[in-house]
Amino acid sequence: MSEAGPPSQLNHSDECLTLTLGRCTLTFRGTAEMTRGAWSLLEIGLPGGESLAGPHRHAGTLEACFVLEGAPTVQLDGQARQLRPGGLLVIPPGVHHAYRNETAQAARFLLLLTPPGHERSYEELASLLVRSPDGRTLTAEQHAHLQTLFDLSVALTPGVSS
Repeated sequence: MSEAGPPSQLNHSDECLTLTLGRCTLTFRGTAEMTRGAWSLLEIGLPGGESLAGPHRHAGTLEACFVLEGAPTVQLDGQARQLRPGGLLVIPPGVHHAYRNETAQAARFLLLLTPPGHERSYEELASLLVRSPDGRTLTAEQHAHLQTLFDLSVALTPGVSS
């Protein structure tokens, strides 16, 4: 007898956790808890001229990006790729990547993460930023904390103080 899959669930927009990081929004559409640890799904709202997370990689997490609106640019190992609505980009574990919107039009896309858990890094990041003096800068220690907890490898970049 095989183990039953995740229970059927309907998650309405007003029931989803939404975080705001700067001008970007992250809405948790599917969590590890909902999928019994199979995957997680985030909806990202990225206004024109904004970026989400500098170059980083996940040692053991596959990330898939499906564009709903706009034309976000994804940096993959230093190469820029502009996506368009309906486009799907799969980022294997270990590949450095970053998201930004170089256009004036807002972009909206879904991120599917497997295995799940990395999505919690955004909750932790928001919590750390709220407590920072300027609301935008992490210390090197906070940065290291995020990397340790959430399968991240990130170079120190502007926005991280020592």
